[in-house]
Amino acid sequence: MKSVLITGGANGLGKQLSLYYAKNGYKICVLDLSVGENTENISYHRLDLAYFDVENLTFLKEPFDIVICNAGISVSGDFIKIDYEKELEVFEVNFFGHLRLMKFLLKNNFIKNEGRIAFICSASCFFSFPIALAYAASKSALDGFAHALESYLIDKKISVTRVYP
Repeated sequence: MKSVLITGGANGLGKQLSLYYAKNGYKICVLDLSVGENTENISYHRLDLAYFDVENLTFLKEPFDIVICNAGISVSGDFIKIDYEKELEVFEVNFFGHLRLMKFLLKNNFIKNEGRIAFICSASCFFSFPIALAYAASKSALDGFAHALESYLIDKKISVTRVYP
């Protein structure tokens, strides 16, 4: 049975992706702050991408066919009035958390050769989004990381996809 790891898979787009893949016979591992009820094909694991330690990932046992880096948060409003700490958290979840997770997964062979990694970026990479500057910047950083990672993984034949909803 093929397997998929999805960050932010308990709600929104991530939940729809997990339901889609489960319906099509995949075994799903969801990493999220919120956890749903485990089913035959979907297991939920509480993980805060902003503050996790790789020691929290001991439940991972076998490599995945697909990894979908979907989790993301935002803070919006007048840029000069937004608390800097909230903007840092946006970067921790949207960018650095996925970078840390990817490093762990690749270092420990948790992505199969000829597997696929998908990064859910944002159309804000291409269009001005002045009410959520940290979000737009963090998603652009994720896009740049995914683009560079694609070349890095070419020998392992792990493909990298970037999605811009």
